[in-house]
Amino acid sequence: EPDAGPVLWAVDDGYSAKRDAQTRLWTADSHPRVFLLVQLRPDGTLCQFAEHYAAETLSDAHLDRLMAFCAERGYPLPEYAVVDKSAAELKGRLHAAGIYTRNGPADVEESIKEMRRALGRDLNGRRRYRVHPRCEDFRAEMLSYRRDANGHTVKAFDHGPDAARYLVWSQRFAQ
Repeated sequence: EPDAGPVLWAVDDGYSAKRDAQTRLWTADSHPRVFLLVQLRPDGTLCQFAEHYAAETLSDAHLDRLMAFCAERGYPLPEYAVVDKSAAELKGRLHAAGIYTRNGPADVEESIKEMRRALGRDLNGRRRYRVHPRCEDFRAEMLSYRRDANGHTVKAFDHGPDAARYLVWSQRFAQ
């Protein structure tokens, strides 16, 4: 929404991935690069309004495609992007494009707790993280995000949720 707050990007880096021919969703062993486009509303709500997944695409080419995607739709560039701290090459590309970056969390479990709080209703019935229905890949991954029998997160269908988790973590003291 125009004038409803800054746009932020949540990013999880990846490269190798393929889609299932029947479901058209990413396969469990896929690792796509994910950019989630999110607007930070004045009340602190994070509203994910678009997603941009890519596989077997170099980061500079993916960034060019994402910039074109944003320009076509009239989306502003982000105030900053929150990126996994291990994605040094991608952060360099973002900095070269004039996009400031922040690191994702150091602790997975603590950031999962923050994400749960953001997705769940607070005492006022408000959710701090909302997702537009057009974000189909993200929504499908969220349905598959789970733990194994030993309580460890399953490293499948997790790239969009990880990107969102990084962003929510970066906002934990903002509101």
